[in-house]
Amino acid sequence: MMKKCHALTTPLDIAGREGGLLAGLSFVVKENIDVAGHVTTNGQPAFAATHPPAGLSAPAVERLLASGARLVGKAHMDEMAYSLFGANHHYGAPENPKAPGRLTGGSSSGSAAAVAGGLADFALGTDTAGSCRAPASFCGVYGFRPSHGAVSSEGVVPLARSLDTVGWFARDISVFERVAGVLLPDDIDGAPFGTALLPIEALADCPARELALFKSALELLAPLFRVFSSEVDTGSREENTIKQGDLDSFRFNPNRKESRVREVELPQAFSAQALGHFRNLQAYEANQSQGGWIASARPELGPGVAERFAYAATVTKDQKAQADAFRLEAKAEIEALLGEDGFFILPTTPFFAPPLDESAEELDRKRYQMFPLFITASFFGLPQISLPLAGGALPLGLSLIGRRWSDRNLLVLAQKAAALLGSE
Repeated sequence: MMKKCHALTTPLDIAGREGGLLAGLSFVVKENIDVAGHVTTNGQPAFAATHPPAGLSAPAVERLLASGARLVGKAHMDEMAYSLFGANHHYGAPENPKAPGRLTGGSSSGSAAAVAGGLADFALGTDTAGSCRAPASFCGVYGFRPSHGAVSSEGVVPLARSLDTVGWFARDISVFERVAGVLLPDDIDGAPFGTALLPIEALADCPARELALFKSALELLAPLFRVFSSEVDTGSREENTIKQGDLDSFRFNPNRKESRVREVELPQAFSAQALGHFRNLQAYEANQSQGGWIASARPELGPGVAERFAYAATVTKDQKAQADAFRLEAKAEIEALLGEDGFFILPTTPFFAPPLDESAEELDRKRYQMFPLFITASFFGLPQISLPLAGGALPLGLSLIGRRWSDRNLLVLAQKAAALLGSE
């Protein structure tokens, strides 16, 4: 069985400015984010041994401190941020406070666990290919991947620069939004949301219990939109309308009389071809970011991580160019589906957190099952928030994905959804 460890690597006590917007709140940061005077370990002992303490804190950390939050620690992470389950070969797996005996998800494992366990009010993490979203789902907290570039990635050890983002976790939506008020810029895309899109492929790998929990969540959200199935004749669909005042406060288009869930297909985003191109793009950029250090330092890399970096060194410029071309083509499909008022609603992860003693083969299989749910936001730079679902035997998340640069609007949508889900 994977050894367990606590969520924090280094306890800290760095006070924020008095009287700021985040006064009274505490936070922790992932081990790939710089804190002045401390070594950024990147979840890898040889990396820690070959890098000096950071001279400056990352801009995201500085903004939080300047807004009054107190920094209380650095948090465990998956090795070099190149995994999704929170199991670090060198340091172990943080305990999952909401699901003892199960993995936290990664790579922002300690950040999610610290928030779930009450060690901090919120936590910074990073998300390249699901590294905030998976831990949020498995630990039963809110987790956010912002639009690519919305929050500065300066002072963060890169993995894949065109995919890397700085996100955060919180136990309740009010704290989540206070942090957003400090870190997020104003929306560039201010168009109100109106149509929820459910990618039918997103349900393909959900086991029965998880699928039932997700469908129950859709029923709870019925006051926000009318839910219908593509299998039901249009003339016989039941409508659950909502008051115009609710629409206005929800920042929906006031010219619409209702919102709805519409089943859609994402053949490109959920295809094996998409997964292959995404893997190559991430790997190529990971090798550009860390391949030189690996070749020079020759670190001992853990199982899985070693194989991923070895593969990364083989990805060619031509393969990267093919991935870029595919991303550009598929981006047009995604934007056409979202239109002027759409957002995606889908499970954050298809299953509950795996047990600590899950086999490496089974974890690898599940890793590839999760990727299709993460690719849409990662590949196309879209914001995605994971909301915890109440009532399940184990934690599980439901996600909302908005158009790029609609981050603040998406969080307004999430606040209304959280109230209905009972997960505020």
